[in-house]
Amino acid sequence: MKEINYVFNQTYTIEEIYILYQPVGWSNYLHNPEKTVAGINHSQSLAARLDDGTLVGLIRGITDEQTILFIQDILVIPKLQGQHICTTLMKKFLVAYPTGQTVLLTDQTDKTKSFYESLGFITVANYGAAYVRDIR
Repeated sequence: MKEINYVFNQTYTIEEIYILYQPVGWSNYLHNPEKTVAGINHSQSLAARLDDGTLVGLIRGITDEQTILFIQDILVIPKLQGQHICTTLMKKFLVAYPTGQTVLLTDQTDKTKSFYESLGFITVANYGAAYVRDIR
């Protein structure tokens, strides 16, 4: 495997977002790619890039850098999944933004549950109700 470099808070292009989001099936983000790129570029982010600069993974979140971190996206291109890139992205991101509470929404699959629990996350069910209003 080529070496992966991890770089915080870069500016991303529409082309890079397509290359990253399309293969994993996150098509809602691609309906209005300009808006998606603007959102990512206004978020805190950590990119996983190959030595040649190719974007292969990304985590992004919103934080006040004091009390809350909301992780919006974490993804890696399919051909590099299973090589601990997501784990590295998450660990580096949590160290960079050590807030009192970290929140994320995800699919309820055994794979995602296992991944997040291995990093110390617990389900919201342990806290009571959770709400989301999605107007995409």
